[in-house]
Amino acid sequence: MLKASFLASLASAVPTAKHHTQRNNTVLNVKLLIATGLLNAPIDSRIVLMAAPNETDPLDDTDVTSSPNKIFGKNVYNFGPKQPFTLSVGNNDSTATSVYGWPNVSLSDIDPGTYITRSDGLKVSVRFSCGDSAPNVDGYGSLITSLQDVRISGSGQTLELTFNNITTAENFAGKEIGGCNQGNYEDTDTLKHIKIRSKKLSKFWGHDMYVGACNYGLGPYGDRINEELIPHLEDTFNTIRAPYARIQDVDSTGGWESIANVIYRPGLLGIYFFLYPDSLDFHRHQDIELYSAANAYTRADGSSVSSIRTRTNGTKWDVWNAVFGVQGYNNYPLEPWDKVTNEIYPEAVEHWKPFDLNDCVVTNFNSSRNLDAALAGRIFIYVGTWNNYFLNEGVMEFQKRTDAVGGAGWVNVTILPEKPHGGNYQAREIGITSSWWTVGSKITLPTVPRHFLLLPPYHLPVEMYERMLLKEKKAKVGQEVTANVGRWDPGVKLTAQWILNSKPACEAFSVGQGAGVKYVPTEKGHIQLLVTGEKRNYATETRKSKRVLIGG
Repeated sequence: MLKASFLASLASAVPTAKHHTQRNNTVLNVKLLIATGLLNAPIDSRIVLMAAPNETDPLDDTDVTSSPNKIFGKNVYNFGPKQPFTLSVGNNDSTATSVYGWPNVSLSDIDPGTYITRSDGLKVSVRFSCGDSAPNVDGYGSLITSLQDVRISGSGQTLELTFNNITTAENFAGKEIGGCNQGNYEDTDTLKHIKIRSKKLSKFWGHDMYVGACNYGLGPYGDRINEELIPHLEDTFNTIRAPYARIQDVDSTGGWESIANVIYRPGLLGIYFFLYPDSLDFHRHQDIELYSAANAYTRADGSSVSSIRTRTNGTKWDVWNAVFGVQGYNNYPLEPWDKVTNEIYPEAVEHWKPFDLNDCVVTNFNSSRNLDAALAGRIFIYVGTWNNYFLNEGVMEFQKRTDAVGGAGWVNVTILPEKPHGGNYQAREIGITSSWWTVGSKITLPTVPRHFLLLPPYHLPVEMYERMLLKEKKAKVGQEVTANVGRWDPGVKLTAQWILNSKPACEAFSVGQGAGVKYVPTEKGHIQLLVTGEKRNYATETRKSKRVLIGG
């Protein structure tokens, strides 16, 4: 079946170059139109096209770890009812502007056969998720088409799909607060749900946020939870307002977030239980040796690095880039590696270090922040040796390095043989206590600052990028002129060219970031250096130095 999804979000996974097996005999074009009255004005958004086996609804399974679909995506600009749009071919070279697919890059790779077609799409250029659990594909407000049978011939062919309906929100009978049906669950006698408007998140995003992770890529979620939600809970319920009365039991991504909360705010909560947390040490980011490897998915010996044990790429690289990384010169989070070539950028990885929790603990173990005294005996971690995402490797790195500085058992780690990702590893019987415990008023945990880490800036300082200098203000004919090409985002490929009297003085040449270059002018006038940077998903940019006057 073929199903096209028009939506303002990214595809779930990223193919590598080796997935592309071009079949030149298949030329498939998909023409997309919008029915009259469905969309009033052109929009910027993203089209996602899915091809699933015959008699299978493409929406039944869109998880790349299990889906049989072939998925293709393309960003679209000024797409509207008066201008049809056609998807065709696809390549690795410009993933921001061309069709890009998984597990095959190009539409030309779709095998001949019978498929069913349908499309859907969002009405805005960026899908602003608000915790309503709406899927990325066919979410509420998406434009959709009717299902239709299509046979792919294997030769030149154009399919035509028309958006003719809109996916509506599910019925909701409860009390709505803030929109999106987020967090409006039914309470019971013993379980209560809380939803509040976050002043901090609303200020960051510029509209009301009710989502209930402090960083500069996603917003101050950590501050929101600790400074807004916890005080609200303590105002609403009869709680003990002290660290020893606050206990966390969290797993997976929440496990990483909670351990980070412990390390960044060690005086807030009392004791912590974490199950199979996300990567605690970037020496093992899942199975990637992020600090030492040159390639994220291929080892030096040529063997492959899997991101999960099904040997299929996972779905969370981008959010980690936003959480751990800094903002790049293109205003998006810096990627630690190229998604197509998989080349790791050490400079980008270096900016992740404030979120390498193992590094945070070890470097601040006996410093003025004294994490040894603040956290010893309070962290309990459980993980299985068969963790689907290799998270046991990061846990073992965490244990090894903290044991080295704090002694064996500084952190309580339980590694269970043959246990996968998921589940409650403690597996204890929970019974009713025969009598209440006596709770004292004295706080026995150490008092430490709420924050002790300087989190990364919003982006790398602009001056770091614009420092392209000609060292001489003026020179003479035959005198060497030197310059620096300046700093650019990791992964940007640079070419430089000297311009003498507004004309090329030499052929353009490749140059590394921050490199010094030299030129000896042969005539009077003025000399200037031009440096052009290119990177996938970046606009090609040429920077010009100031001119240097050349005298006799």
